Amino acid sequence: MAQQTVQEIQPTLYDARQSSAYSVEVSGWDRAENFFVEKARLYWVKKTGQQLCLKTDLREGTVVFIRLLEAIANEDNFPIAYVVGGSLCVETNGRAVIEISRLHPKPSIRQIPEQQLQPEHAEVA
Repeated sequence: MAQQTVQEIQPTLYDARQSSAYSVEVSGWDRAENFFVEKARLYWVKKTGQQLCLKTDLREGTVVFIRLLEAIANEDNFPIAYVVGGSLCVETNGRAVIEISRLHPKPSIRQIPEQQLQPEHAEVA
């Protein structure tokens, strides 16, 4: 995805995200495969989904772990896995706005129905 300047996407990105921003801690491995931990802002945007504003350079498809820094009611603040979708723009302060989406665990072998575990072309003797 081609990166755009802040001015090119400002009406759709920045106006919509002002009321739904959260302080988070992001951790994972950057483009150079170095482990990082960074405090950032997470935005829920109605049109485009979830976005992060980070200074760490990440590749598309990278898995990151995000933990809310603000306590919400009595919920625990465990990190949640997300995958990086791509960079939307680079701000003037050098931070990138990137799209992310939540990763969901694959079902264990015990959760998969037995008929799905058998090969499609298996011969029964």
